[in-house]
Amino acid sequence: MTANEYLTAYSKDAERFLNSFFLKKKRLSSKIDPGLINILQVFQDYIKGGKKARGALTVLGYQTCGGKDMKAILPVSCGIELFHSFLLIHDDIIDRDKKRRGKPTVHTHFATKRGEHYGNSKAIIIGDVGAFLAYELILSSNFSKDRTLKAVTKLNEFLLKTGYGQLLDIDYDFKKDISWNDILKVRTYKTAFYTIVMPLSVGAILAGADEKLLSGIEKYGIPVGIAFQLSDDILGVFGDSGKTGKSAMSDIKEGKKTFLYVKALELAKGEDKKFLQKWYGAKDVNESKAKKIREIIESCGAL
Repeated sequence: MTANEYLTAYSKDAERFLNSFFLKKKRLSSKIDPGLINILQVFQDYIKGGKKARGALTVLGYQTCGGKDMKAILPVSCGIELFHSFLLIHDDIIDRDKKRRGKPTVHTHFATKRGEHYGNSKAIIIGDVGAFLAYELILSSNFSKDRTLKAVTKLNEFLLKTGYGQLLDIDYDFKKDISWNDILKVRTYKTAFYTIVMPLSVGAILAGADEKLLSGIEKYGIPVGIAFQLSDDILGVFGDSGKTGKSAMSDIKEGKKTFLYVKALELAKGEDKKFLQKWYGAKDVNESKAKKIREIIESCGAL
């Protein structure tokens, strides 16, 4: 089975499980207020558009370490996916992204009704609710209490690191002399741990993996996660919005300090470097200026 086939098969299983899970949650929430059904539906629709790679990695980590109970690991893996969506919803607000996976982001969806503050407020809480539901799925799984506690403890450790990475990312956008090591630190904590190491580790722990194996997963997962982020940085500037579902102008407009930008600033010379410094992150940057930025990044060898 190829990686794509594995991911496709997992996605179908996860969709079936999540459809059933959200149906139950909508019924329960409707007893509080019928309006909560539509709010949960917005969150469910947001999840549907994703590749579910982190959930699949949770199952892969479990299977690789000898786990056999697929019915038990599926809810846990879906919990990891809910955590992913919780982080993405908040990240969309921070980055002011209007689209995700070709559709309006959650805060944009609600902002059309009652304004930006309303949209942001709703999206923040919907993301939080997603995190609460994620914990419910993991804590109610059919694994032993010891393994579940160890998995949740490790999970929380990674989520905390992700939060620290996000905080650094926000501050580093205002740092003038940003270095390659600064970006590496952010990408390690914000992306690599939760994208690769966290799901593999949670699955491995629930299969009974020891500390030596978990250490090996971390050593493997961090560079893979950084490579994933490098690819994402490139798509953020050169990607086809029709395929990525995200504008190739967003990183440029926001002045995101990425591997690509830092390397371009290091390699670009003369007027090209001045142009980058002036227009990357400028509020009035347009598509013409963005095109020139892309040309500079390519011509200086940063790409």
